[in-house]
Amino acid sequence: MHESAVVGALVRDVRKMVADQGAAARLIRLRTTTAFPEETVRTLFAMHSAGTPLEPARLEVEVEPLERTCVCGHRMVVHKADLTGHLHFCAACNSPAHIEEAHRLECRAIEFELPEGKTVGYS
Repeated sequence: MHESAVVGALVRDVRKMVADQGAAARLIRLRTTTAFPEETVRTLFAMHSAGTPLEPARLEVEVEPLERTCVCGHRMVVHKADLTGHLHFCAACNSPAHIEEAHRLECRAIEFELPEGKTVGYS
C-alpha cells in the first residue's frame, strides 16, 4: 500500500523534528488532497505513530481539491475512487493522465509543549 509508505515517511520526519526540539507534540497539522482521503491519512497516521511521542498529539487534516483540466477542456476534481494507481481517466473523453499529486501529504505545522510547559510552534 503506497499510502502507508507515504504516511510512514512523514511520521518519521515529524518524530525527528519533535526529538530535535526535546518536546512533546501537542498538535500536528497536515495537508492532503481529495485523491488521498482524510480518513486514510488519519488511520495510517494512528497506525504509524502508535507507541511513539506523536500518538497523543491532536491531528488536524486539511483537504484540498485536486483539480485536473483534461486536454479536451473538461475540468474535474480527482478523488481516490477515480484513480487507477496514479492514472485518472477523463469523465468526458476517457483520456488518461498521470496524477503525480495523488499521494501528496505535507506537514503544515507542529505545536510543541516544552518541558517547562511553554508552547511553541513550527510551520
